[in-house]
Amino acid sequence: MAGQAEYFWAMSLRGEHQAFTSGFALPVRCDGFWRGISTAWVSRVVSGTLAGLLVLLGVMSLYLLATSSLAPRLGADLTVYREAADRWLSGGSYFYPEQLAGPYTVVNGHVLYPPVALVLFVPFTVLPAVLWWAVPLVIIAACVIRLRPSRWGWVGILALACWPYSVEIAWAGNPTIWITAILAAATRWPWASAFGLLKPSLFPFALAGIRTRAWWIALAIFAAASLLFLPMWFDWLRAVTNARGPFSGPLYSLKDLTWMAIPTVAWGSRRGGSGTSEPMPGIA
Repeated sequence: MAGQAEYFWAMSLRGEHQAFTSGFALPVRCDGFWRGISTAWVSRVVSGTLAGLLVLLGVMSLYLLATSSLAPRLGADLTVYREAADRWLSGGSYFYPEQLAGPYTVVNGHVLYPPVALVLFVPFTVLPAVLWWAVPLVIIAACVIRLRPSRWGWVGILALACWPYSVEIAWAGNPTIWITAILAAATRWPWASAFGLLKPSLFPFALAGIRTRAWWIALAIFAAASLLFLPMWFDWLRAVTNARGPFSGPLYSLKDLTWMAIPTVAWGSRRGGSGTSEPMPGIA
């Protein structure tokens, strides 16, 4: 009897142990499942919250630009380049006399873009001003959407676009938005990056498609257009080397990097899909 009792209790305990462990097997297996869901949910919540805050930052920046007496007026930079183009079309100088006479402090109204940029500026002496913003922003948006950036890639793009100085660049109508559009187009057509030389201080971005034959053809077209303004290039060199102050020098264009980084982040964070899985020639 003692043996049977011991056997009975042993089997009973074994059964209880199996029931105990089997009862906890499902929750243990579910733990990883719920952990995965929680991680994805937290990622969505955090990224969504950051995106919302960044958009709010951009809206606040626009509000301050629109209401502050210290802020540049809407299209201030566009006005400068339209006036320079009008001055040149009327037979005057693209640059102001003081820019060519000797060292000067750069102030609003001074042009530092090379003369070939007149190819961009002259049409806008007659075209509606709204197109100055609409065309490059549509190009940037279309190219970024095509790349299908990751969730966190979008957060990065919003951080760059909504940064107060980025908003100010767009508000003033700085030509940087056009250079960014060129780089964005280069994520689809690498040869387009050659036209980024419209702003020589950002030339590294213009080399994005250098490995392609089409890029060299585009460079030849750009060079041919530049030759049309050959005498003015010497004036440009004088204007650039004479420039002094905080709005001059090779490092001044660092402020534009937030805009230039938008298509770069979009391309770097792109997800697999039709037309987006292959690296852009000249970069990867």
